[in-house]
Amino acid sequence: MTNVFRATQKHGGSFRASDLVMQINGNSLASHVVQQVGMQYQQQLSQIFEIGSNNVYYVGGRANGTMNIARIAGPEQVPGILITAYNDICEPGSMNLSRGSSQCIPGGFVGPQQERNYALDGVIMTSLGINTQAQEVVVNEQMAFQFIDLDVT
Repeated sequence: MTNVFRATQKHGGSFRASDLVMQINGNSLASHVVQQVGMQYQQQLSQIFEIGSNNVYYVGGRANGTMNIARIAGPEQVPGILITAYNDICEPGSMNLSRGSSQCIPGGFVGPQQERNYALDGVIMTSLGINTQAQEVVVNEQMAFQFIDLDVT
């Protein structure tokens, strides 16, 4: 039988979003009410062209990264771990973002899966924004960070 859209798709596996765990130095941020995390890591790259040939050379520069965390201030007084761990330029911190080690397998059982870990080093908080709206009575915080190294395992 031919697929209506002529697609050749197959299910490649599943995992639960609830298995995502954010940790700072082994401490879970479960009570921080984190709503969004965005991270970008890039390296400087220059191209050098050679006169008289079609050769192009890449010159790699230094790498750096940025990260943003959006959270709701509540229900507990817990923002201190984010603010105090990364507010001192003389003592940059480290941060780990990891996904739990489980996946859904046929039949609905949970089985082992490779854990993904993002280890950031040289982390410094660069800004803190706070906003709220009268009808929501929810205080939102946006935190921005810079980091110098990222390891993915």
